[in-house]
Amino acid sequence: MKKKLLLFSLMVFASFGSIAQQRTSGITGPKQSKTASELGVQYDGSEVLSGPIRITAHQEYLENGATTNSEAAEEWIGETYYDLQSNGATANRMLAQPDCELGTVWTGHPQTEDPAFPTRGTFFSEAENCGGFSGAGARIEPTSRTGWPNLVQLEDGTNVVINHTFASTNQTLLVRENTDGTWTEESTLPSDAPLGFLWPRAVSVGNTIHVIGVTGPNADPNAPVYEPTYEGLTQALLYFRSDDGGLTWPIQNYIIPGTTSNEIKGVNADTYSIDADENGNVAIGVFQLTEDVILLKSESNGDVGSWTSRIVHDFPIDNFELGNQSYTLDDIGGVDPRGPGIFYADTDLMDSLFIGTNDGTGSVTLDANGMAHVSYSELFIYSDSTLQEGFLNFFFLPTGIGYWNESYADDGVEFIEAVEIGLDVDGNNVYDFADGAIYVNGVASPITSSNIEVTDEGEVIITYQQSMENLLSTNPAQQQHFSQIHVTASQDGGFSWAPPYNIINTDLSLFSFLVSTTDAIFPHTDLIEGDHLAIWYQFDDEPGLNLDAEEGDPVSANTIAELSIRTSEFLDFPVNVEEVVGTEAFELTIAPNPAKDITRISYSVDASMEMKMTLTSITGQQLKSVEFNPNAPGNYNYNLNTSDLSTGIYLVSLRTADKVATERLMIVK
Repeated sequence: MKKKLLLFSLMVFASFGSIAQQRTSGITGPKQSKTASELGVQYDGSEVLSGPIRITAHQEYLENGATTNSEAAEEWIGETYYDLQSNGATANRMLAQPDCELGTVWTGHPQTEDPAFPTRGTFFSEAENCGGFSGAGARIEPTSRTGWPNLVQLEDGTNVVINHTFASTNQTLLVRENTDGTWTEESTLPSDAPLGFLWPRAVSVGNTIHVIGVTGPNADPNAPVYEPTYEGLTQALLYFRSDDGGLTWPIQNYIIPGTTSNEIKGVNADTYSIDADENGNVAIGVFQLTEDVILLKSESNGDVGSWTSRIVHDFPIDNFELGNQSYTLDDIGGVDPRGPGIFYADTDLMDSLFIGTNDGTGSVTLDANGMAHVSYSELFIYSDSTLQEGFLNFFFLPTGIGYWNESYADDGVEFIEAVEIGLDVDGNNVYDFADGAIYVNGVASPITSSNIEVTDEGEVIITYQQSMENLLSTNPAQQQHFSQIHVTASQDGGFSWAPPYNIINTDLSLFSFLVSTTDAIFPHTDLIEGDHLAIWYQFDDEPGLNLDAEEGDPVSANTIAELSIRTSEFLDFPVNVEEVVGTEAFELTIAPNPAKDITRISYSVDASMEMKMTLTSITGQQLKSVEFNPNAPGNYNYNLNTSDLSTGIYLVSLRTADKVATERLMIVK
């Protein structure tokens, strides 16, 4: 039997009033119960996998010489029988250069019958011209068992991998590529945490390397879930910086303000993302299940004392512990206007007590002007003291991707809705998810693991994985819905978004006929140049992960793949109403764009005419207007003073009675 999660019609939906209209088309959905601590699963190397070893259909067809799609953009880089790449937000697995030179890393292991995967480690591959990957034959570490690699590149082109070791040592390791293509395990970061320093994220600019990660969890199974292990925190987010390519670390073990024990309980594994630029901006996004989503930022290259903290999304209860405390509607400020309880606002039903939060995945990036942009996956949860410790219910819908940038107010998140994103894949106004089937991995949203990029022109691109309602496995042990990778983008600062594009499709995939049995997860992206986007992911023919005991999946070959697209060729961007008013457009340019104080409006006309220029916000508020009267055909310029405008996206329009041209203008301060 299928769950019939009806999408209410606009007429029915409107009857619930203005508050209800803020919901995602009035969608309701099933609740799932999970036993999960706020620290998540957090596999640290002591995990043991079980089940038969099997080869996937994709690998079988490849080995048997099946005909591939000659037009495919998908590149198969390598394979791994160890299938977990992250507990949450994905590490920096790929570097892309403007000449389409790509480098990638992943946690891998060859085929084995040893359920402990003893030689797990980092595999590296690189390519020129976005194709022909090479170098993925063996792990790069000579001795250590590692995972969670990040790839960075120094000023002279030297590749460096930042990953971590496991179990007995729990340290973050630096592995450097030599000129002959071999790798050297060079050093561990100088962490003073008694339980180790794990799950790193790293980024480099020139010879400066920025690293964040968290202290190790208490391995004692009898210890309280929320027992402090480092500086009063259950796990502390630590920041390190090297200015000489990882040889020395003048900043180490630094707890950034906003993440101290006075503000939060701790930071989960893999719930953070980092970016940095050549102008000294460093941005960190932190995505906690029961904490605020926050942006940490330094404009002084990460110097101690230079950091600020802003709330992207406000979790309404401070220091909340799953299953250890109860709360009321007053405690959470009333029913969440996007949540499942919106139709029960006057009651204390469980639906009304669901709290909007995120699922532990997200991404941060810096644009060409140093402004930070954040994306994360939405989730609604409920847990109180009537449940067992660490137990929660989470609600399947509504859900979406939250988008925020520094021009927004705190907690001024724009959501790309579930309907807009495309969970209703077949367009029948029903979410057809099977009863009893698993449609998310672990405690996560059906739309999850977003990566965000911003082009130099200001286009915001978000890549994510999505549970597919119309694709269901036939595994007799546990039915599961496949997930696949989607891309969407905004050209107006997050105000409108292109319909999502599924990159796992018959045109782009190497084996087109296996698209319906492809589970693609863990996306990571990097911009090659312009809107040319490189996408890294892992896939096989069985949904989910072997490491999740509830799924019962066998150990199988997983493929690491890369695919690059230009978003302008694959996304249909919404057309602003201003751009379709007239029958003919002027030639209109704005430079500089982005602008700070003054920008030049340049336009061409083919006759004398009366014209009006307007400057509006992306919500349509008119802020400035100027009348022009060019008396002859030709090229004209106008210097627009923008010093009184706040950072953000604006629209500049030139119009006559029957012609109009509109361009976006980004203001930065």
